[in-house]
Amino acid sequence: MTARLVIGSPIYFGTATGETRSFIERLLFPYLTYTVPYGTPFPRKIKVGFIYTMNVSEERSREFGYEQIFNTNERYVNMLLGAAETLCAFDTCQVDDYSKVVIESFDPIAPFRAWHIQPGTDACHETR
Repeated sequence: MTARLVIGSPIYFGTATGETRSFIERLLFPYLTYTVPYGTPFPRKIKVGFIYTMNVSEERSREFGYEQIFNTNERYVNMLLGAAETLCAFDTCQVDDYSKVVIESFDPIAPFRAWHIQPGTDACHETR
């Protein structure tokens, strides 16, 4: 039986949270050997899934270079633990009611379109 691990994080200021980064570093470091090339004594039998949520579109995330962050995490997990995959949730809700805050840089309808929900419904709660 293969072990599985799912790691999730919102994307804040262009990267995973500090807590997530610290967790990944502490998870991987014990399995790293400083050989040439770097290696691991671990049999790499843990399948890891990364889930990232963000308030930008998929296109925008590419423009900002988020893919590099995701690929780096996958690369180290592949090297030290086993197979890794990434799932991204784009255009997530910022707040329950966009009319109550000044938040002009986000399209308040985008989460509805992305999640195929009718505007006027409780989209943030339905997608969580």
